[in-house]
Amino acid sequence: MAIETKRAKLNTGDLIPNFRLSAVNRNGQVGPWDYKQHRNLVLIFFRTVECLKCKQLLREISEHYGQYQEKEAEVLAISTDEIDRLRQLAQDMALPFPLLSDSDRRVTNLYLKHMEQGGDRAAFEAAIFVADRWGAIFSTRSIEKAQELSAEAEIRDWLEFIELQC
Repeated sequence: MAIETKRAKLNTGDLIPNFRLSAVNRNGQVGPWDYKQHRNLVLIFFRTVECLKCKQLLREISEHYGQYQEKEAEVLAISTDEIDRLRQLAQDMALPFPLLSDSDRRVTNLYLKHMEQGGDRAAFEAAIFVADRWGAIFSTRSIEKAQELSAEAEIRDWLEFIELQC
């Protein structure tokens, strides 16, 4: 008999769980440990390409991607949408960072398991995790449909703060 354990939220200071997902705009699979000890990470989870706020955030990050590279950071965008729709999004937006497909929600559930407790998957719009090069979380933000996404500049501020810590 399986025992259900209490699902906890990932918090500041926790290590990000490892995973590997297929990239729609790269060859092969990508995961956070590909960057461990080399790059700080920004993980952006979003449900669907229909999320206008999410697309705006991806666009803004693309426009400032050079600054992310200067801050020794990589962005991994992860969506539960269909792979064909994600390929089209990556192509239309010419995303310079990996866009990963999590259509079976395995990784999304791992990171956002606290949202699954309420049983309202439809409320999940996006989530942002900022972690240092060793995988320690410095900032987390879960966004429900009614909430606004963090400004892109705030993400860069977190990366700058992380770099000051090293």
